[in-house]
Amino acid sequence: LISREADPLASHVLSVTYVKGGTAFNIIPSHVEFGGTLRSLTTEGLQWLRRRFKEVVELEAALHKCQAIVDFDEENHPPYPATINDDTLYHHVKTVGRILLGAQNVHQDQTVMAG
Repeated sequence: LISREADPLASHVLSVTYVKGGTAFNIIPSHVEFGGTLRSLTTEGLQWLRRRFKEVVELEAALHKCQAIVDFDEENHPPYPATINDDTLYHHVKTVGRILLGAQNVHQDQTVMAG
């Protein structure tokens, strides 16, 4: 999804952080569970990623005569809208910071996809 469908200039992250299945080496498990995180710098991007992830997983499973259930567990982990800083307030805080701390001590960091 990220490399094939998303805008290459938009930031999206899809991380699979755990996989849980069977315990025998010679038996294909009857079910597998996996989980992780979806991230985007825009609320629209996150909505698109969630929709396409669900579509792709469910349709890919059906293609192989399997069933996939995508559960984002919104009751316990609701999706948060993207944080978009107010441009006027940003410039005000930057100006105050330069006055109080000196311009050499005020730096703008790069955008990160941390959580």
